[in-house]
Amino acid sequence: MIRRGQRRTVPCPQVRRSAACVPYIHDVILPGDMKDLTNKVTEAKKAAEANLIVRREETAAMRSQANTAMVLEGNPTLMRLRELEVLERVAASGKLNVVLGEKGLAERVVNLL
Repeated sequence: MIRRGQRRTVPCPQVRRSAACVPYIHDVILPGDMKDLTNKVTEAKKAAEANLIVRREETAAMRSQANTAMVLEGNPTLMRLRELEVLERVAASGKLNVVLGEKGLAERVVNLL
């Protein structure tokens, strides 16, 4: 009985003296149907792995957004800073008239020209 990790040596008829050969499989040629089936199984496994990675990334992004929302809920000054950062990005993209006040941007009018 050969256990995993052990090799079985077989006498090599081409070599004189007491040399030994280790038999191993070079290539396995499968029939067309088996080859297609194996390719489909491999493709399905890779697609499942990719889907799992995408779902993990989406879960991490949602967790991050939830944490951000909790922090912003407890700190109105930080929320105001966030609004101003968004406003800065919007203003950089075109000509914009902005009316600022003490209340949040959601309660103010922003006119795009």
